[in-house]
Amino acid sequence: MSNLGKIWIVFALIVSVLSANVVDVKLSNDTVPKGSLVQLDIIAHGNDVKFPTITQVGDAPVVSQDQAMKIYTSNINGKSVTDNQKILTLSFVVQDDMKIPPFSIQVDGKEYQTKPLVIHTTKALPLDKKPFYLKFEAKKHKVFVDEPFVVSVYFVVRNDVVLATQPRYNPPKFDGFFVSEPKQKSYQNATHSITQIDYVLTPKAEGNYTITPPSAKVAIADGNADPFFGFSNASWHQITTKPITISVEPKPDNASLIGDFKVIAHIDKESTKANKPVNLSVKIFGEGSLDDVELPSYDIDGVSVYSDDATIKSEVKNGKIYSSYIKTYAFISDHDFDIPKHTIKAYSLATHKEYNLTIPSYHISVKANQAYAMTDSSTQTPQKPVIHTNIELTPKDATAKPSKVDIKVASWWSLLLAFVAGMLAMFALGKLKWRWKTPKFTLSNSEVLKTLYPHISEDKAVEEMVRKLYAKESGDKSVKIDKKELEEMLKRYKPKA
Repeated sequence: MSNLGKIWIVFALIVSVLSANVVDVKLSNDTVPKGSLVQLDIIAHGNDVKFPTITQVGDAPVVSQDQAMKIYTSNINGKSVTDNQKILTLSFVVQDDMKIPPFSIQVDGKEYQTKPLVIHTTKALPLDKKPFYLKFEAKKHKVFVDEPFVVSVYFVVRNDVVLATQPRYNPPKFDGFFVSEPKQKSYQNATHSITQIDYVLTPKAEGNYTITPPSAKVAIADGNADPFFGFSNASWHQITTKPITISVEPKPDNASLIGDFKVIAHIDKESTKANKPVNLSVKIFGEGSLDDVELPSYDIDGVSVYSDDATIKSEVKNGKIYSSYIKTYAFISDHDFDIPKHTIKAYSLATHKEYNLTIPSYHISVKANQAYAMTDSSTQTPQKPVIHTNIELTPKDATAKPSKVDIKVASWWSLLLAFVAGMLAMFALGKLKWRWKTPKFTLSNSEVLKTLYPHISEDKAVEEMVRKLYAKESGDKSVKIDKKELEEMLKRYKPKA
């Protein structure tokens, strides 16, 4: 081998060693059962580190990622040496044997490559053999825009497993969907304890979506519990599950509603007296959402129409959404009139066809009041308006004007009384203003979560705050909540009364 070749080999080895010292990768485990959560740490040594955007490791989507900084100081030959480390931790679920390709990391202006890795899988444990696990499922995988559907998270723990503390739960990420407040329930069977969390999602736009699954950190008790300090030893485990894919199709062109509904309209009478109300009630109910129902305002000439706010209720039964919508109207007129027919176009999920929900028309006969009919304003002699006062005038001076002296006296006393009243009012308002304090939020943690949770897909800061609140509620004392930031969020998203 020529000297030039030897020099090149030595140079390549030096570069390799230097690169290995600058960037490194570590796996939490390189042999795992299928369906296990694996963590990959990418470690870079330097002052200015730029990690790439990584959404997949091999063919596995990243379900969560975190960054951390570590600084180590040592003394070598009397000199202080500082090692700055930046660590990117990626979590993903491994279903089969997989190869992890190299990643390019920029450190202090230079590009470095991580080494490739391999993960081997073994046969997955049956669910009933696992001490605990998460399950994530959707009741539907193909929906229309604006069609709500249910997804559920199940946290399952074997009855013989003792948890040291409440699990630290990270909810799924519902990007591209409106999310209602989650509903949670717990129950138990002969072998397991189950916590079920149901979310109602409504797609915002058509397309194919992958919903990032939930994850949880679970502490298993090791040893006996101390009556004051709980379990002194606990082993922590992180778990997750598979993501969900949802296909969203465009809403049928002519359909205002999607679902299978019925409508009942009832009018209390079709004949009435002048200026007496006729009441119409409309109820729509069935499987699907009725949040977008729009009924007419009934603009009828010569008829006063009053209506209340609609009452809309929804509930989840066996993974399906059932809703009801009730609205009432009152019609008042002095002559006959017609309430026009109204039709709502809907699309049936059972038959995959369009159909109509119809509120029928009604003819209302109005009988004139006898007293009103006998009265003809054109034949009446106009009467002067009468002004009633509490001043008694004698017949003699009933038309006399008050003297100038009386007017002045009355005005003087009026001004004095107005001045005193004004001063008292200013004094009282000043006291109130001095004593007033800005009201502070006194919502419970659950009420705060109820207010903020529907907005996590709209604002990353809200999503982060919700995660912190969940961790805090689960007993994580290391989590710090910025109260000022929380108050600002609550002011922004607090429901209007």
